Amino acid sequence: MKTGIRHLNPARHLSFFLFALVFLLGCGQGGEEQASGEDSQASEGAQPTEAAQPADAAGSSEASQPGDRSTREALTARTAYETALGEAEAWAGDAVLVDLNNFRGSDNLDGLGNRWVVKFKSVGLDEELDVHVVRGNRVLQTLDGRNTDKEAIEGDWMDSPDAARAAASHVPDQTMDNYWLGLVSQDGTVSWSVKCDHEDGNATWLSVDARTGEILEG
Repeated sequence: MKTGIRHLNPARHLSFFLFALVFLLGCGQGGEEQASGEDSQASEGAQPTEAAQPADAAGSSEASQPGDRSTREALTARTAYETALGEAEAWAGDAVLVDLNNFRGSDNLDGLGNRWVVKFKSVGLDEELDVHVVRGNRVLQTLDGRNTDKEAIEGDWMDSPDAARAAASHVPDQTMDNYWLGLVSQDGTVSWSVKCDHEDGNATWLSVDARTGEILEG
């Protein structure tokens, strides 16, 4: 008597299992190779990006260049005057120089300053204009006010480092806190006033002829 139960051939069952396993492994490897190829193509097609450049310490996006001398060095009086002249000419067509000084002074008697005040006057406007020029040949501010009838500084005049050298040999051999320089004209004589502040609170004043370098007073 026959029953409905079929006996499977173990050899055929094993062959079928091995064929399925090989098929699955082959599909998996192909998928990995395809994914790897796509990643490689994406990598080759991507463009490199530039790293963000940090701002300078002050938060400015325009950091000073190491070789830019104008941003690192103090100014002479003539450099400050030439920078301020454009402001004065825009203010008044008849503007003339009447005063020039290194603001609150300097630590060294070298004629250089981090800030200069250049004063002009206009007869037509009956006013004066102060132009503050700071390190880097930059105009910090301009202030106009009433005319104080200061005498115009005419003709050529020596720059502040030359005036400082002329005064240096006449400065007392003492420790100084500050050196102030100012250019003025009085009765047609253009001169540099040099004030040397002593540590003890006293001061030595010198007057240097701005054309010859001769010591006029002191």
